[in-house]
Amino acid sequence: MSGLTMGVRLTTAYLAIVVGAYMVGLGNIWRFPALLMKYGGSGLITYLISVALLTILIASVLKVAHVEVGGILEHYERLNFPAFTLFFLVLNVLFMSYYSTVGGLALSGLITNSAPENILWKLLSSLAFILIVFVILIAGKKRVFDIMAISLLVFLALAGFVIFEMYSYLGSGGEILGPLKSLFTWKGFTIEMITDMMAQAAYSLGVGLGFYLIFGSFLPKKASPGLIAVAGAVIDTLASFMGLALFLLVSAILPTALITSTGIIFELTPLILS
Repeated sequence: MSGLTMGVRLTTAYLAIVVGAYMVGLGNIWRFPALLMKYGGSGLITYLISVALLTILIASVLKVAHVEVGGILEHYERLNFPAFTLFFLVLNVLFMSYYSTVGGLALSGLITNSAPENILWKLLSSLAFILIVFVILIAGKKRVFDIMAISLLVFLALAGFVIFEMYSYLGSGGEILGPLKSLFTWKGFTIEMITDMMAQAAYSLGVGLGFYLIFGSFLPKKASPGLIAVAGAVIDTLASFMGLALFLLVSAILPTALITSTGIIFELTPLILS
């Protein structure tokens, strides 16, 4: 444990931020707002209930892993046969291919104010993103948790700044009243809505579930697994609502934006920010 977290005080606050860093992702910024625009107030209630139930489940898992110190790691070693390893290799390749594309588009936004159309440019930007992640993992070694925690705090700070600046640019909040009103319109409960909102909650919080299993096996005894799980869920939900605010502001500045499309993030946001 000391080697893994050299120079880091494993406080509950620190661990909660690391957990939040595992959770927060593209789904908070894009999919959550798009689903709320589609399903309205009933979708929001379903999502919050799903988050609460999942947080209870995650807290229970984390508590068990916390009590059985080393048990999860030993269990992994027993199951580490070729098929098991291959499964995780394929899963990681799929995840990396997706997030390298997203990360590559983000890097492109630092250079150009429009989404790249050239396939070579897309490939090079994705490879550049993978290289950055590789350098962080290799060079950072025992400081990876620190890098994740700092990155999340920087992201939240920058997102808050961008939201404030975009709102100031509008001059008044009148333009966002229309989209905002639709968020609280009661559109009823349907199987599709419940499935979509529960799936979004499960994806948003569940991305870090495997990490929870490992995480609990080296938590200091004084740490509170329940508190860490709740704090992580709160951070993730906060990021989702910040994504929603950004979403509303983008649609207010460009009313013709397709709010259900990834284009609002990958094409329109870089243009507006420029």
